[in-house]
Amino acid sequence: MIKTKPSSASTPRPIEAPSEPPLTRRPQLYALYARFDRLLTTYTLRPRALLGQGTRNLDRSPREMERRFGDGRYAEREALLHATLKRLNNTGGRVDFDATFEILAHARVDETIARLGRAKMLADRDERIEPELWLRGRLIRAIDAYRKHQERWDLGIRDADGSDLFSLLDGLRASLPGGVKAPRLDKGRPGRFVIARRAMRDLGAAGVPLRLTGFAQAILRLPEPAPAPHNPREALVMAVGLVDYRTRADRG
Repeated sequence: MIKTKPSSASTPRPIEAPSEPPLTRRPQLYALYARFDRLLTTYTLRPRALLGQGTRNLDRSPREMERRFGDGRYAEREALLHATLKRLNNTGGRVDFDATFEILAHARVDETIARLGRAKMLADRDERIEPELWLRGRLIRAIDAYRKHQERWDLGIRDADGSDLFSLLDGLRASLPGGVKAPRLDKGRPGRFVIARRAMRDLGAAGVPLRLTGFAQAILRLPEPAPAPHNPREALVMAVGLVDYRTRADRG
């Protein structure tokens, strides 16, 4: 009996599964985008822009509020966030995204409270010193006008102790209180960039690396004006508004 060799047409060749099926990775990546996009709005970090608005903003959506009161970089920060998450998603599970989200979310709350506190402090200061500065300005203008009138008509008379009128006016002007300096921030309240630096430190504990293969190239491919973060941790805090959006031109 002659054995025939089965033809290749009758026996289908097995199809090798790709090492990283794209259809199984995309939903995970899109879920990351949707979750972290909740941290993109910056209008909550700009309380002074909202002062005096009252209840007029209650019916406005977060996107509309961002357009009116945000930093004007929403689209750029969104692209930066997605590019960074995409690279971090390819690290083989070394990044704890749950912890990363919580770190950034809590840092934004801390930053909002700090900025609200500073806005209140400045508002209290303005309410306290504006009347004083207004009165000081009126007195200085009155003294200057009176001095010019006396000089024009040569009325520099002398007082009983020998002091002339111009010297008395100059002394009175100098005795008025100077400009009131803004009070320093409460030492117990985090200052500018302290919260962002603390968040970047905590991101390291969550597995976000300082160096990431392909990260710099991914950032360079972003549309202009492209951001210029030094590393993935700074990219994340920049994307969620904890530090200012800076481009390569800003870096100098």
